[in-house]
Formats: sequence, C-alpha cells, structure tokens
Amino acid sequence: MQFKDTPNREIYKTSIWKSINPTDRAHILLVAEGVKPMAYADMSDLKDIKDYISKELKLFFVEARGRRAWYKTSVGIDLPHRVYTIYKSDKTLRLIQRLWSSNRSNYQDREGELLGFPKCCRKEYSNPTYNKRFNGFILKFFRRPYTFLIQAVKMFLEGREIPKEYLYLMPSQTPCSVECKKSLNLLKVWRELLRKYDPEAAKTLEEFNEYNVLREIKEITTRLKERKITSVQFEKGYIFS
Repeated sequence: MQFKDTPNREIYKTSIWKSINPTDRAHILLVAEGVKPMAYADMSDLKDIKDYISKELKLFFVEARGRRAWYKTSVGIDLPHRVYTIYKSDKTLRLIQRLWSSNRSNYQDREGELLGFPKCCRKEYSNPTYNKRFNGFILKFFRRPYTFLIQAVKMFLEGREIPKEYLYLMPSQTPCSVECKKSLNLLKVWRELLRKYDPEAAKTLEEFNEYNVLREIKEITTRLKERKITSVQFEKGYIFS
C-alpha cells in the first residue's frame, strides 16, 4: 500500500497532535507532507492514537527500538510511548527492511538517504575529510570536528553568521559545508512547511539547534577571540606553530 493523497492538515490543530512532543511532530509532519521519506519519532503507543494519525496523515508506523515508557504530555495526560520508524510508502518500507538487514559498512549512508539527507553530506559524514583539510590543532577545539562546524566558527570569527536555514537541521544531520546548496534548499522547504502547519514545532526545532549547534559554535568562537586568534590564524594554524 502507498499513500499518495494529501494529509488531512486539520489534524495539526487537534489535541491528539499537540500531545506529541513538538520536535517529534516536526519529524512526523515532514514525512506526512512528502518531503522526507522516513523519520524516527517518539509518540504514543496507544493503538487508537496511532491508527488515527496514520489514517489522517496517510502514513505508517513501524516499531523501531526502545521499551515502552510513560510521558506526561503538554495537555497534562500520561501516555505510553515508543520510538517508531515513520514512512509513507511500500517502496520506503522495502528500503527500510533492506537497511535493517544490510552490511553495517554502508548503514550510515543508506540510513541518511532514507532520512532525506543529501548525498554529498552523507559522504562527508561517513568519510570525513576534515583531517586532510584543516590544521591538526584546530581540530582539538571540537568534540565533533566536522567541516561544517569548522567553517561556521571561521565565519563567526569574521563577524558573519551561518544561514538561518541551519536552525532546521534534524538531530544527527550534518551538512558537508556551510555553503551546501542542497542542504540549504532542503532546509528551506522544511522550514516553510513547519512554519505554515505547526509553528510550535518549528520554534522548538529552532531552539534545539540554537542549543545543540549554535551554542558550540559560539563557545568556540568566544574562546578563540579571548586568545585574540583571527580567522586567518585559525584556518592556517599559524598561532599554534
């Protein structure tokens, strides 16, 4: 079975929808709107709720992992939750099943493809090139020294900021560079849909990335500025030689 119909967007106004964590709502909404093939989301384990969301949003749930847990929702009700894999078509399900039975060597790339991440970004995440591109001392400033983060710090040192689209990154999503057009175009679509249909989910995703992405960039930038390290020195590693 494959859902091709437009989801019933009235569901985004309901108390059942609001009972889902806003970040998880963002994942579900983007799959329902057909701009992400698959997503992971923590949501109610109650059959009636799952069936209702599945029917109205024209999508499916497959149990992914984790034990059942009880959470208090924003509407004040305790509901049992599980982590589900969400998808919209049989084709995606077949790819998910192939992923779960695949060789672990290419698991990250296949999973990233199903999550909707661009090929160039998946490649950089799986086989990072930062060790070849940046001075070794620079990398010590980062817990996860991906090219995107290093470039972002350099921009902040120059008094510039990264594009606002990056406030709509999903957890584990790592662009191959700050200027990745495929990422920016994708995130622009995600941003517009979330702002249009679920502003609260959009705002929560922004706050998530402000804390988990921008905070690290700003903290590293502040430490470098305190040591009077310029962007040129940072990029070339002059200050450390």
